[in-house]
This record gives sequence, structure tokens and C-alpha cells, in this order.
Amino acid sequence: MRWWPKSPGLALLALALSVAVWYARALERRMPVAEREVEASLTLVNVPPRLVVTSDVPRGVVVRLRGPLERLQGVERLGAVVDLAHAREGEASYPVARRLVNLPPQVDVVGISPPEVALRLDQVGSRQVPVRVVTVGTPGEGFQVRSLTPEPRVVRVQGPSQQVSVLPSVSTDPVVVEGAREGFEVTVGVRSPSPLLRVVEPLAVRVRVVVGPVHGGL
Repeated sequence: MRWWPKSPGLALLALALSVAVWYARALERRMPVAEREVEASLTLVNVPPRLVVTSDVPRGVVVRLRGPLERLQGVERLGAVVDLAHAREGEASYPVARRLVNLPPQVDVVGISPPEVALRLDQVGSRQVPVRVVTVGTPGEGFQVRSLTPEPRVVRVQGPSQQVSVLPSVSTDPVVVEGAREGFEVTVGVRSPSPLLRVVEPLAVRVRVVVGPVHGGL
């Protein structure tokens, strides 16, 4: 019976790898087991398309880890996830998933604080909102701004329905009238009044500025 392998080099390599794996596992078994608390940044995933989170989102949670000391010492950044795939409109608490980003092998999650986060979600709505022209500066001596006319006069705004429904207007970027002695037209952007609200269209308006003497007709 032939007992010598056809490829002695490959056989020796396989043996060396087996010994290395056994030695590494033996070393890990001798490592002291420790626990450590690490802050994990929080990410919201699977937000339903017609909903938006309107409450403050915690920047992170504290995760308690357990594992070999040397592996724990190498943990610097972790990411935690809150899955909103089944979220509904209104206020509710959602669990922080125990599957963490960048978790080293042989390290387990002992606990997460807080284990869940309270969030409020609102339906996404949109409507046409009037444009309010904002000016900066003072016209030339003896002159005044007679009228400010944006074109178009309304823009479409999208965001949480409760905020959109009570929004009275949106403002333009400042129109500079410093030293003006006659009328002019200028294109300016439209500002969103809240991080949760956005101007859908148009993003800019054309403003007609009428300037005339303080005393006198148009």
C-alpha cells in the first residue's frame, strides 16, 4: 500500500496550516475573557417611503461587549442599527438590533443601553406655500421700496404633513436693496424654514423690486 502522498509539499503545507490554526485557537483559549462598554453610533434603516422621522434621534447607544481581552482592546468604532421596516405613523419605541457593524469575531454583545429608542414618525405631505421676499439694506436717500413681487408667488414644499399643513410661507434669500434708486429684478433662492421641510419646486424665484421716491407717485 502506498502511504506517501503524491504531493509532499502540499501535504506539509496543509499540516503546517493545521498546526497554526490549532496554536492560534489554543492561544485564544488562554486569553483572559473581559467585558467592556463601547459607544456605538446609531443608524436608522428601512424607513418606510411615505414616512419621515420627526423626533430627535439619539446619536448613539452604549454597548457592553464580552470576549478575549486583546480583541476587546482593538474595538474602536461600532455601529448599531434600528430597523424601521414595520414602523407606523405616530410615537413608538423600536429595539436596537444586536447585530453590530464592525464587531470582531469571538466578541459577543452582553447588553445595549438603551435597548430601544423612542421615535415619532409622520406622514409625508406637500402643498403650495406663498413666497415672502426678504430684503437687506436701505435704498438711496429719499427713496423707498414700493413693492416686492416674486414670480412665481408660490412654491411647493414637502415634509412632515403636520408641519406642512401649518406653514404660513417660505422666505427668499435676502434681496439687497442697499443704495437702490430705481427698480430692478433679481433671481434668488427659496429657503426651507426647517431641516425636515424642503422646497420641491421651484428652488428659486424671480423678484421684481419697485423703488421710488419717499414722496411722490409711482
